[in-house]
Parts: sequence; structure tokens; C-alpha cells
Amino acid sequence: MWVRKIYQQGREYWLKLLPEIISLRNQGLTFREIGKKFNCSAERIHRLLPVELRGGLKKLEMPKAPRYCQWCGKPLPKRRWKFCSDQCSKDRNSHKWKRYMTEEQKAHHKELAYKWREEHPERWREINREGQAAYQHRQKLQKKRGGICEAS
Repeated sequence: MWVRKIYQQGREYWLKLLPEIISLRNQGLTFREIGKKFNCSAERIHRLLPVELRGGLKKLEMPKAPRYCQWCGKPLPKRRWKFCSDQCSKDRNSHKWKRYMTEEQKAHHKELAYKWREEHPERWREINREGQAAYQHRQKLQKKRGGICEAS
């Protein structure tokens, strides 16, 4: 019971000092500087002040930076974070190499791939067969499910 009285007295004490604290804050003093004057923490001062005087912007007042589609560059509609449409998402995910390579890098990469393909024809055939088998397996699964088959 006596703890409650001390707490209530402390609250009354701080409420009496509140106009002085507000005037110091309006003068541009920081919470730490005001806390040193009244021998308390900066957090205590922060909690006493009304929201308008705490400084900084409220979350609702902060300006939002415009967001753009990572594939086509159009502004994003609400509730979209990376792509403006499902089509842009599918296009980008199906062409992963387009994300980070310039045109010269793509041409150089293709040259190296063709060169490797000519030097290793057996391995190339094996890789190609594995890819075809996986593609055909996906098509069969899609037909069983009754959906439209899309290459992934």
C-alpha cells in the first residue's frame, strides 16, 4: 500500500513539472539534457511528454517512397511489393540470368557455353536428356492434376 502512495506522489510531482519540461523541450533541449536537469532518465522525460512534443515523425506522417516493379519498372499497385503483376513475376523468375548480366556479359556467357558444349558432347547429351526427362515428368504431373502445364 505504501508503494502505491509513493508512485502516486511521484506522478503528481512530475505532472507539476510538466509545463517546465515542455518549455525546455520547445527550446530545443534533448531528453537527456532535460533528464539531467531533473535528475532522471531520458526515457522518463520521453514518456511524460505528449506525442507531439516527443520529436520525430509519427509512422503515419512519414512520406512513403514510390516503389517500382523489379521487372518492367512501372509503379507498383497497392499490396504488391516486388512485381506489378503475376506476369512480371513469372517472366523475371523464368529468366534469372537477366537480373544481373549486361548484354555483353550475356553474349560472352553464351559463347563460353557453346564452346563447352562442343568440347564435351557426351556430357551435354546427358544433361540435355536429364532436362527433357524432368520436363516430361512435370507435364505428366500437370495432366494428372488436370491443370494447364507451364514450363517452370
